[in-house]
Amino acid sequence: MNTMIRFYSQAKDAQQKQAMAFELSSFDQKLLKFGQLFRERFMNIEVSLRLEQALDLCWQTLAECFEPQELLMKQALVDKYYPQSKPTGNSRPSLSPDRATASPQTGDEDKNESSVSATANRQPSALNLNHG
Repeated sequence: MNTMIRFYSQAKDAQQKQAMAFELSSFDQKLLKFGQLFRERFMNIEVSLRLEQALDLCWQTLAECFEPQELLMKQALVDKYYPQSKPTGNSRPSLSPDRATASPQTGDEDKNESSVSATANRQPSALNLNHG
């Protein structure tokens, strides 16, 4: 989703402002929170998500950090996918199945489903999670 990449880029800018002791706005604070969640949930090498899971987690992450009107995206998408209730912020992506701490697979999943696997050295622009 382009919005995720845009906000992550802005979060990096907010981090630089913070490092240079500039005063941060309330929106900068939201960006910093988003950047931390984005790194934890999508850039961790141990994270492996099916496409649908990744998209749901994208919307949840956006809802944890921003109000719908701050997303600056098509209103039809916001109306359809933005969570109606505020997420609690305790959701963690499941780890890769080959990790000892990974959540067990139920066997119901289609083995050919699309998968989004985030890695620590992947550039953020490589994660393309567009809804339309």
